[in-house]
Amino acid sequence: MKRMVFAALLAVSPALAHDGHARFDAAGHVWNLIEMNGAPVSTIITLTFPEPGKLTGDAPCNRYFGVMWGDYPWFRADRIASTRRACPNLALETRYLQTLRTVTQADAGAHHLILTGDNGQSLVFRLTQQPD
Repeated sequence: MKRMVFAALLAVSPALAHDGHARFDAAGHVWNLIEMNGAPVSTIITLTFPEPGKLTGDAPCNRYFGVMWGDYPWFRADRIASTRRACPNLALETRYLQTLRTVTQADAGAHHLILTGDNGQSLVFRLTQQPD
């Protein structure tokens, strides 16, 4: 019986929020990028998780979308695609999407989400919107 309860807790643990932590992948949360690879970002770039296993957001020029794999704290963004508009910040958008593809871990706090990769790359987000 204890094994069944433990197995059930493991199965739902990614969906549980820790004290002082938000469910970073909960629908309605909007994360705004504030730092990429140690450098501040002033252009609006967002990340949301509209449903389990999906991600979407606004980059400087385009909307993007993809899938997310892994149980917290593991994180992998995959099959990322975007609309195809050009703008002056296209190079920043390209660097962001390339970095998003390389991250492997998530650290979610009440108001921050930090995605890091084995290669030292990182994306730091601030929570800007929560569901009502």
